[in-house]
Amino acid sequence: IIEKQRRLPWTRGTVTRMVQSFPAKIEGRCSDGCCPPVSDPETKDDRIVRIRTDDAEFKSCEKKIVGKSALLEAVLNNMDQGISMVDTDLRVVAFNHRFLEILDLDPQHFLPGIGFAEMVRFLAERGEYGPGDVDEIVRRHVAQAHRLDPPQFERTRPNGTVIEMQRNPMSGGGFVTTYRDITRRKARDKAFAERTKLIKATLEHMDQGLVAFDSNLVILASNGRAAELLRVSPNVFAVGADFSSFIRYAAERGDY
Repeated sequence: IIEKQRRLPWTRGTVTRMVQSFPAKIEGRCSDGCCPPVSDPETKDDRIVRIRTDDAEFKSCEKKIVGKSALLEAVLNNMDQGISMVDTDLRVVAFNHRFLEILDLDPQHFLPGIGFAEMVRFLAERGEYGPGDVDEIVRRHVAQAHRLDPPQFERTRPNGTVIEMQRNPMSGGGFVTTYRDITRRKARDKAFAERTKLIKATLEHMDQGLVAFDSNLVILASNGRAAELLRVSPNVFAVGADFSSFIRYAAERGDY
């Protein structure tokens, strides 16, 4: 609570009595409802300021803020994703434990406030970005960070771990990056692609024509032999085509 009156050209005692008798109260609060204590009453303009603080209220608000910060930290450190925050000066000002784990960084040496370029240089010297001139790698990554381009990308670490990263700009400048270990997902995708390739090769070397439909009579797979035997364009049996389209094609051709 701040109480102030304009200084009058009288004695100090008169001014003090005037301030105490006719206070114009101005109460200021932060957005979270706290009223922090102010200890310095000195002003440079032509005013006298008397400051009162409620220590109990301030301590209560401070306790709430600390509690919220601890809760937020617990949430971030229990996420499956790694998270880092870079400010407008390109300094890594915050991150969670998962970020350190995914990038294999020592928490004793990698501390908040490290420069983004310094982090990139450390990773480049460790071979995380593959072969190449370290200075050029740092320059390229810093330029990309300024442009936030690309916003999403993947990188395979030397140990085979595949990391998916996504950058999101902050309204006040800087950006937040999320890191996800997608090694297992990439392995499943690769295995599925290899099985699909094998199945297609098998179908194409069959003497019989084959067309597979799902429960909705939508084509799931076919081979070239089926189109040859039925004397139709391969597009008629394209994956995703409906069985009715084949019937219509055959009917219009006079097969029925």
